[in-house]
Amino acid sequence: MSRMSSRCAGILLVMLAACQGGSSAPGDLTIVSVPPGADLLVDSKPVGKTPYTIETPAAAATRDRNKQLALSHPDRKTWRRSVVLHAHSSQTLTVFLPERGSGDAVGEDFAVEELMLVVKVEEGWMVEVDGRPTTELPSGHGALVAAGTHTLVLRGARGVAHSYRVKVGEPGPAEVQIDEVGEAATGNAAASALEYLGCEGCDKPRRRAPPPADTGTKVDLAINTKPPARVFVDGADSGRTTPLWPSKPLQLAPGVHELGFVTDQGAHFVYKIWIDAEQALNKLIIKQLGGRHSGTVRAEYVGQKR
Repeated sequence: MSRMSSRCAGILLVMLAACQGGSSAPGDLTIVSVPPGADLLVDSKPVGKTPYTIETPAAAATRDRNKQLALSHPDRKTWRRSVVLHAHSSQTLTVFLPERGSGDAVGEDFAVEELMLVVKVEEGWMVEVDGRPTTELPSGHGALVAAGTHTLVLRGARGVAHSYRVKVGEPGPAEVQIDEVGEAATGNAAASALEYLGCEGCDKPRRRAPPPADTGTKVDLAINTKPPARVFVDGADSGRTTPLWPSKPLQLAPGVHELGFVTDQGAHFVYKIWIDAEQALNKLIIKQLGGRHSGTVRAEYVGQKR
């Protein structure tokens, strides 16, 4: 990937040319946005919301095609770009949509002057880069970073935190694969000089994050969302609808859980939360489902189910 393709006006490519098809197979391009649910226009025509896959018709599968794309999302800058849909090739394009400031015009161009760093690790770990939380992507935990040396921290249950050092360079994206937390990691050409720095809170120098102990302990979780929504916990209907006030909270076991919020219109938003056993009352406030959240509980927005 060239310098221009890793730092281009408005996007960062997380993965391109995922696979090659046969000589007669059509190509496709999947557009993923962060945050998801952005309106996608192809050649000035609205086609749907992200994530969205554009397929090459069989009759046109013998040649590459140029497409004009645009993404718009509430409170985010609008992104526009011309891309090539390659024949016989499947591609994925991830677009980060920055928040729009008070002085920004709708549709104003924006530029990414950083490189993508993707950390692939088993579920149950929160990943930070230089002290900042990462964003969950289909390919792993992603963050925009400058070229140079960075510190990765993987936080697990009971305060366990494993640290790594990585040098990020071009061509991007840089990918770090951690098959076993606490052991050496591997990286692609853009992720070099990988080093395991140690663990904070481990009984031993290297250790996997232990699963939450099933002690029967329950922790209170108060939730408020806009709009109100039915609450699902780890795929099961809780029978409750937000708001769940502190006087009548949801009770969950300590550890990692998946929360689903289904609105009256049928929209299904998914969040991952980390319940702290030492926190007497955990609070989760989502001012707009699919958007910003706050509170005392650690949470990540996973995406919208269809």
